[in-house]
Amino acid sequence: MKKLLYILFLISSVYCLGQQTFQITDAEFQFINPSFGVIVKKDNKYYMLHFYKEYDRIYKSQEKFTAHFVDISHYSYYEEIINSNEKIFKEQIDKNPDFSNLENIRFIEQSPTNKEEFVHTFQFSSSHFVRFQYQNNELQLDFYEPFVLLEFGDVKFIYLSNGSVIYQSDNKLHMTKTYWEKSIPKIKKNKVKIKELTEVSNNGDANNENIHIIEKTNENLYEYKNIFGKKAIDKQYDTIYIENLIIGKNHKGYDLYNFRYQKLNRTEIQAFSIHENNIQFIEKNKLKNIRYDGKKFDENDFKTNFTYIQPPYMPDGKIEIDLEIKKEGNDFMLYVYDSDDHSYKAKDKLFENSPYKIYDSGEIESMYFAFNKTNIDWATTEYLGYGIIMYKMKNGNFGIDDIYKFIKPELNTYAESEIYRNLDYIDFQKFGEIKIGKNGLHGFFFSSNKPNSIKYKKLSNFEGDFARFTLPNGQKGWLDKEGNEYLDN
Repeated sequence: MKKLLYILFLISSVYCLGQQTFQITDAEFQFINPSFGVIVKKDNKYYMLHFYKEYDRIYKSQEKFTAHFVDISHYSYYEEIINSNEKIFKEQIDKNPDFSNLENIRFIEQSPTNKEEFVHTFQFSSSHFVRFQYQNNELQLDFYEPFVLLEFGDVKFIYLSNGSVIYQSDNKLHMTKTYWEKSIPKIKKNKVKIKELTEVSNNGDANNENIHIIEKTNENLYEYKNIFGKKAIDKQYDTIYIENLIIGKNHKGYDLYNFRYQKLNRTEIQAFSIHENNIQFIEKNKLKNIRYDGKKFDENDFKTNFTYIQPPYMPDGKIEIDLEIKKEGNDFMLYVYDSDDHSYKAKDKLFENSPYKIYDSGEIESMYFAFNKTNIDWATTEYLGYGIIMYKMKNGNFGIDDIYKFIKPELNTYAESEIYRNLDYIDFQKFGEIKIGKNGLHGFFFSSNKPNSIKYKKLSNFEGDFARFTLPNGQKGWLDKEGNEYLDN
């Protein structure tokens, strides 16, 4: 393999009109090869523009995109690049083109073999272009690429890091390196769709921390910069991190920004939860549920996917077991089976002593898992209530417990189990929450496995990932699914 020779040309980097601009002054623009990209000439040698991630000590472990030119004289396809009949020369490119409206258009290609398949390419933010594949109204992100405005004097065009070039000729925009070879995209008005924004927000490339520059300032605060090292968010924070969003935290709370650098909240928020299609947060004591563009979340647009509460211990993903409760004489017994063959005990050593005596029937009338089931099939539970036993006492009250304290006591996280006896009610809800009441107060089993957890005078069901409460002293607030409280200001 030939070693690539990178040449450092005189490239001035400026930032204008929201676009990263590179001005090349010591090399002569030659042509655009639609298949390979931008070719320049210096000292009788041809070079091709190349973008790559450069390690920079200024940004510590993070990387930034920089432009370089590579000597192509040793390329095996050198002749193909130089002698192509499809080259686009300086004379074919409009001088001083207008790219100020670029974010308002998209390039749409239609498959030559499938009328239901399309590709949309457009500017997503001030630093990135995206390309989506559409088929039967289903979309998939094809690329998420940085872009720059290249200037060779009065020759100017947009360059994407995958080698695509957008240039203006006869007052019309054109794009090279299309999805389908020799495709001629149609230009349509652009408005980023919520499904596109959501797809990017959940994409691994967009969430890659190496393309988000978080820089420490002299005041020991942090500021966010785009992949070119340019400040994209004005405000500075005590900490900034990436999780489907750009999240800034200071002593007052959190701010949330999407990957188009749009702020989603008006004032600092107390708490939030992020999901595939929506974000919930507490702002000014109110619970809000929004999309990735900041608009109110509508369940008709997307399926809701709030957090399932999971038990404190789950068997290894490779271990598939079924559970069954049987009453034998005066005892309630727990049987653990291997899911592959229900007639055998579980192969995992943790359960080798099955069956286990869990309670005698002295005070207990009946015992069951969630939804009044006396058996649980691992393959169909989706973890709902897995490992949790509920029982009805002969005095009419209820109780709840963790099976693992009988199987292996050190796995039990509910040390205060007496709290969960003689309950007024047990209400198992759809996302795994188990609401309980005792002596006129209320709580949640999973979210509040702490002493005195049944302490709320009023407690709503979870609205997604938060439940509204009122304490006996009248203080109101919100409770999350880990038992954290957020009191009203």
